[in-house]
Parts: sequence; C-alpha cells; structure tokens
Amino acid sequence: MALHHAAQEKSNEGIKFSALATAIEQDSQNGDKNARQLMTLFRGADELMGFLGSLGRTVSGNGGMERVVSAYSGEDQDVDIGFWNIEWFNRRWEEKLDSVARIVVEMNLDIWVFVESSQEATDALARHLAEKYNVLTWRVFASQDAAPELQITTVMWNSATVEVSQLAWPEKVHRWFNVSSRDFGSLGLEAVHGKVFDRFPALFQVNTRLAGAASRFNLVPIHLKAKDEGSCAAAWRRGCWLRL
Repeated sequence: MALHHAAQEKSNEGIKFSALATAIEQDSQNGDKNARQLMTLFRGADELMGFLGSLGRTVSGNGGMERVVSAYSGEDQDVDIGFWNIEWFNRRWEEKLDSVARIVVEMNLDIWVFVESSQEATDALARHLAEKYNVLTWRVFASQDAAPELQITTVMWNSATVEVSQLAWPEKVHRWFNVSSRDFGSLGLEAVHGKVFDRFPALFQVNTRLAGAASRFNLVPIHLKAKDEGSCAAAWRRGCWLRL
C-alpha cells in the first residue's frame, strides 16, 4: 500500500507506507516522542527492510526520503540471525511448510537456526522458497547426521549475503562430547547409562562483509529443553532475532 503524492499523464505515483514507517522509525530512534507514538500504528514488517527495520544502520542524506533510500540500501551493514523452535518441524513439516516459508520471506533475515528440525524438513523448506517465492539462494546444514524422526538443529542461510561452513570441534572439546557415563563408574551417576551427550551442538563459521570489511564469527546452535513453561529454557523454545 502507498500514499499518493503525484500524478503524470498516464500514471499515479505513491510512496510505500513501509517507507514512511522507516522514516518515522528513524525519528523515533533519534528521540522524537511523536514519532515513537506513531510507530504503534504500524504492524508487520517490510520484506525489503527485514524484521529489524533500520535499527543500527547508519544513513546518509540531508533529510527527507534520501535517508530512507540509504536505510534500504544499508543491508551490508548488518547480519540478521533468527533462532526459531518450530515444534516438531522434523515430523510435521509438510503441514507447516508454507506458513514457515512466508515468515522467512517477510522477515528477510540472513541466517535461520531451526530447533526441533531435520535435514529433510529444512531441505524441503529451501526448495519451497525457490519454487513458490523464487528465492534461489538458501543453503542448508544439519547439526549432525540423524534420522528424520530425531529432533536436531539445522542452519539455513542466504548465500547472497553470507557464507556458512561447518567446522570440527577441537579435540579437547570433542572428546568430552563423546563421553559415556560408563567411563565414570566411581561417580555413581544415576539414570544415565551410556553416552551423556546423545546429540551435541555443531560448530559453524559465518563469513560475510560488514560495511565493506571482511567479518567472521562462530555460530553454535543449542537446543535447550524446558522442564516446564515457567523455566528460562521455555522462553528460548519459541524464538528470538538479533542483528549484528
């Protein structure tokens, strides 16, 4: 939807409401109380700007809509990452596929980490994004080789903006992930008979360019199981988004 502002002989022109929202958002971040109140009227996200809008982006221009254009073109200033627990996505991905794909398109993040997922489910999501939404740049890694019925974490990234590779844990870390309770019989461990870390977290490396400079960081997706709805882990089960 757009606000009409000009007309030519055979056409009308308008400014997208989401572009107006971006200008108001920038004023709000600069301390304008009226702009902050106006922001409450807007719902949803502009897929061109992403879920986090112009937050943290440096904009150029003397004012007006020039600064909005600068904000829209400032994607190389940040990396947006989402962590999302899609309950039983590994077993029920067929019924959830399009709903998840729509959110991925609308939020326009660079990297997604899915919990309660599988290689099969996330590969299907990447194919669906290519076939229905014509987004061909999504790539997928699984945290480990596991049967589809087992919940694991998976990583899906937009190869047009970032590159992700899977790394091996250093040996001093890896040997602890492979420890068995039977190796410590003298400790008298209770109710654990076998491998302690049945499915341990994978180690990924993200390479990108931020503000024109090469940038690299590690990504370690972790599945926190909640004991009850009031626990800290329960909050992480739903999802969170951050901008670097």
